[in-house]
Amino acid sequence: MNEVQIVTPKLPEIKFDFNKVKRELDLELLPYSNLIVTEDTIPECKKSRAELNKLRKSLNDAKIKIKKEWNAPYVVFENNVKDLLAMCDDALKFIDDGLGVYEQKRVDAKASDVRELIASLVSDSDLDQSYERKIILPENYLNVSVTMKSIEEDIAIQIARFEKELEERAERIQLAEQHITEVNDLMDLKSPLTKDDFKSFFNAETFDLAATMSEITDRAKSRRASENKVVEIVKEEAKESAPVKLGSTMRSVPIDTNTTEKSVYTLEITCSDVQIMHIAHYLKELNISFIKK
Repeated sequence: MNEVQIVTPKLPEIKFDFNKVKRELDLELLPYSNLIVTEDTIPECKKSRAELNKLRKSLNDAKIKIKKEWNAPYVVFENNVKDLLAMCDDALKFIDDGLGVYEQKRVDAKASDVRELIASLVSDSDLDQSYERKIILPENYLNVSVTMKSIEEDIAIQIARFEKELEERAERIQLAEQHITEVNDLMDLKSPLTKDDFKSFFNAETFDLAATMSEITDRAKSRRASENKVVEIVKEEAKESAPVKLGSTMRSVPIDTNTTEKSVYTLEITCSDVQIMHIAHYLKELNISFIKK
């Protein structure tokens, strides 16, 4: 059944003498067209209005009655057609549901293929697995019109860009590491800076070379100033005397780096880790052997 044939019936004509009724109505309405409303004629005008409204209502009631009778066959016909349409809609829904299930399976299968493709391309590259989540796919990549070949080309372009960014990042990090070595040598730091001191800079998602190198220089200057300050303080105190504890007796012993006589002393020093580090450097400069317990 490709098409339903419905024979349109020949509808009967609604007959009445329109021209006769119109002429009679003109005569009926003529007095009202010359009616003048004054205070004295208000009662007569109200009466005339009531009569005119009654005439209008009779015409409208006749129209409503005929329309209801005229539409009755159509209402029956319309309801029957609605039942037939509902039957068609049920069949269409059944087909659409089946097509929907098939389409969802197709979409799921393509999505799975794309995920496997991304994993494979990332694995074959210099990127780690975390970059699989960074691949951005076009919104319509699951459509039938978008081929796997075009998707693969798009993914390959993104992977190449990520690899280039990693390469450039590695070059910038290498420059920063070289800068650490250079400032250590230039400022002759007793406690050199290391890459671990700038772990937060190197591990940042976006590596800022200029900011990192500036921080390296500032920390090197600060450490050099700290080391020089400690050395100067120790040297200044050493010019006067060095507190030494021999058994239970405390005395001041002048420091003479040129003496050939060697003695063993036990010192108890209370200071911070940074201070003991600087004192140890100073003792090494004086060629004094010591044991830290």
